[in-house]
Amino acid sequence: MKFFINIILISLVIVLDQGSKWYVMKVLHYDQVITLCKHLNIVMVWNSGISFGMFSIMKNSNIIFSILSCFIVTILLYFSFKLKSNCRFIIAVIIGGALGNLIDRLRFGAVFDFIDIHVVDWHWPAFNIADAVIVCGVMTLLCKSFINAENNNAQ
Repeated sequence: MKFFINIILISLVIVLDQGSKWYVMKVLHYDQVITLCKHLNIVMVWNSGISFGMFSIMKNSNIIFSILSCFIVTILLYFSFKLKSNCRFIIAVIIGGALGNLIDRLRFGAVFDFIDIHVVDWHWPAFNIADAVIVCGVMTLLCKSFINAENNNAQ
């Protein structure tokens, strides 16, 4: 049953990520910006690197990052079966995000980013649903580990 819930979570993240990318690609033209509110735009950015476009000029980066993604997903799957259920579910959504971006790499040779956030002079690099889910999942795991460490120290 736990495995089934993980598969549902992974699939849900992939569907949300790929569905949102498909929709934005359908309605947005290259170099077009759609302003949703004062601090949020929808843009079209192709990222051949990793976070923030790092290593995007590296030769064969798509192959390297695709293999690296598969390796990381495999490790996460392995460890997810050894964790408590709530951590297992967090790992599942991280895996879903990683697979969402891997699908882009395999289909297009780059990851499609479209969420553009900016406040005054602060401008965050464009990202997508998969990126957001990965970051939220990792931050949740970090918070849980700090809370668990504090609880263990208190005992």
